[in-house]
Amino acid sequence: MPLHFKFLLMKIIFLYFFSLVSFFSANSQIEGYKITYVNFNDTLEPGGLKFTNTVLTDGSKSASYKLPYEMKSPGMHTITTFDGKKKFEYYSEKDTLKVYVFKNFEENKLFFQSEYSFLMKESKTYIDSLYPFKWMFINEKRTSGNQMLKKATMRFRGRNYTAWYNESIPIANGPWKFGGLPGLIVEIYDDSFQVYWKLTKFEKSVEKLPEFPSFINESFADFKKLYKENFFKVKKSIESINAQDNPDCKNCATTTKTVTDSSVELLTIEGF
Repeated sequence: MPLHFKFLLMKIIFLYFFSLVSFFSANSQIEGYKITYVNFNDTLEPGGLKFTNTVLTDGSKSASYKLPYEMKSPGMHTITTFDGKKKFEYYSEKDTLKVYVFKNFEENKLFFQSEYSFLMKESKTYIDSLYPFKWMFINEKRTSGNQMLKKATMRFRGRNYTAWYNESIPIANGPWKFGGLPGLIVEIYDDSFQVYWKLTKFEKSVEKLPEFPSFINESFADFKKLYKENFFKVKKSIESINAQDNPDCKNCATTTKTVTDSSVELLTIEGF
């Protein structure tokens, strides 16, 4: 066989095997899921802004983040809710920044980034417990579309929660820090409906998860301590100003304003 034919044959074989390896490498990528929740439905519209909570998971890890419903640029926008209502909502620059909750199921770890607020001017990453919930399984079922849902309840950091989950989707996950049930959480809310998340979309995805944090030393206890310090400083300042009489108004009644903690985790309450 002429030498140039040998080189040509070797080149063809090399390209074939290279293509084969590339094919299997591309198709060996773990298929994951993209799960979307909203914090309202057609019969429940909390007073707060409308958000989505998106969960990306590949089975061993997940990362979730919250963004405005009908995501747009910061400013005043008109949004449409499930029942066709239109309303104005204002989103600040910080409302449109992704703040993550990271879950590592293989290492049994959870990391969360603190949300921006008038109490927390910057976002930091803290380590927390993964699924510390003490779920109570309730002998109650209901259907949602073609899904059969089961009920579970628990108390977590100052709030009582009810969750409806789907055992036919064997993913022990949910929005935010929630999870640990024998099926995907479809709906979860506290008894005051200040916290509410409902599943609206479940789809296959190859979207890559963001890079997970490492070497995080600050804990939930550190976050809680900082939050409480900032909260009580602001509370004292606001309440002291509101308690002052107006010396220029003889007939004006003194008005006072009480500042209360409305965070998802009631961080100013002792006992957890």
